[in-house]
Amino acid sequence: MRSSRVNAPELLAGLCGLALLVDLFLPWFGGADAWEAFTIVDLLLALVGAAGVALPVIYATNSKPDAPIAATAITVLGGALTTALVLFRVLDPVGEGGREVGLFLGLLTLAGLTAAGWRAMAERT
Repeated sequence: MRSSRVNAPELLAGLCGLALLVDLFLPWFGGADAWEAFTIVDLLLALVGAAGVALPVIYATNSKPDAPIAATAITVLGGALTTALVLFRVLDPVGEGGREVGLFLGLLTLAGLTAAGWRAMAERT
């Protein structure tokens, strides 16, 4: 494992992924966390968060240049998709409860993860 292979965008994606995983347990709508408020989207958010956390590890442990780029592309695609889903829920909240801090932190971490993954992909190609 060589940490010299990991650049700032991969580290930022990892931090955003970790923040997203923690954010899933904060209130999103009327006191309900993401696990309670969503049915499928919460699993997608967890997968994207885990992919973000795995990104710097993949770059540090893999000596082949194509595997990390493929992982980054999948992370960016998942991040863009889930960012759109959460943005939709910002505009149209779930249930009767109001929007809570977790929703906005989730949107922020997803946007950061997607942008960092995009930047990492641009630097490596």
